[in-house]
Amino acid sequence: MDIEKIEKLFSKSKNRYYLLTLVAKRACQLKEEGVSKAQSESELAKPTIISLTELAEDKIQYHEK
Repeated sequence: MDIEKIEKLFSKSKNRYYLLTLVAKRACQLKEEGVSKAQSESELAKPTIISLTELAEDKIQYHEK
């Protein structure tokens, strides 16, 4: 994952803890369902990288409280 995607990810919200919690929850979902259910194609098939990429590419919808 390149630096531009990470910067884009953290520019989505002032609360970085919330974003990282979303990434962790999505990574757990991918582990349970299998990586084939991912909405983002990633060079590295690790669930954490895939969930970071999905969030950065707006493939995961979320609402901050």
